[in-house]
Amino acid sequence: MTLHSASASLTQMTTPSPFSVVICSICGKRVNAEISKTDENGQAVHEECYADKIQREQRAFKNLFKAPVHVYPSK
Repeated sequence: MTLHSASASLTQMTTPSPFSVVICSICGKRVNAEISKTDENGQAVHEECYADKIQREQRAFKNLFKAPVHVYPSK
């Protein structure tokens, strides 16, 4: 997955006014549109939020393929 500069994407769609607020689609907090990134859906995100999200998804994906540990009762 690739992060893109949000400012380039935002200016292509509309030029934000100085009073517009850009919100991170992951944490819901304000994002500086000049330095924010966009996720795979074109939504503004903090770079740190996106990195954390990707790491969580990768860990969850790896856990799907771990073999379950079975403990058999002794006889």
